[in-house]
Amino acid sequence: MGAFFEEFSVMTILITGCNRGIGLQLAKQLSERGDDVIGVCRKPSAELAANLHEGSKVAIVSSRVGSIEDNSSGGNWGYRASKTAVNMIGTNLMHELKPRGIAVALLHPGLVATEMTGGHGIEAAASASGLIQRIDALNMQNTGGFWHAEGYRLPW
Repeated sequence: MGAFFEEFSVMTILITGCNRGIGLQLAKQLSERGDDVIGVCRKPSAELAANLHEGSKVAIVSSRVGSIEDNSSGGNWGYRASKTAVNMIGTNLMHELKPRGIAVALLHPGLVATEMTGGHGIEAAASASGLIQRIDALNMQNTGGFWHAEGYRLPW
């Protein structure tokens, strides 16, 4: 077990919306690999703002439907608008946290088989694995990016 921790450093990771679906899978997989996971739902706290320090990472699960450039089908107005707003919040966070050495990523999990999609799409575990890879690759050079779980940048 010592060799594992010599090869990989343990991270403290904050996950919002970790009570089900993709958030729950992220919390499980990151915890199982030995990372310190802080899971939250709905209300922030002063303690939460203090677990963010230089070298921290903020990963926000968004959706490619929040992309204005990538909208080729219309529909789902409210959901699309909410994800566009999430992307703006993430961009604002990037500007505010960058001087503190905290990297921010906006992540699209793909079409995932959850309650929301009626069970259509890839397994939540596979999506979470891709998201973890994006979080691991997040640094101050690529902070503020909008990424698909498969590893490519998405248009704004």
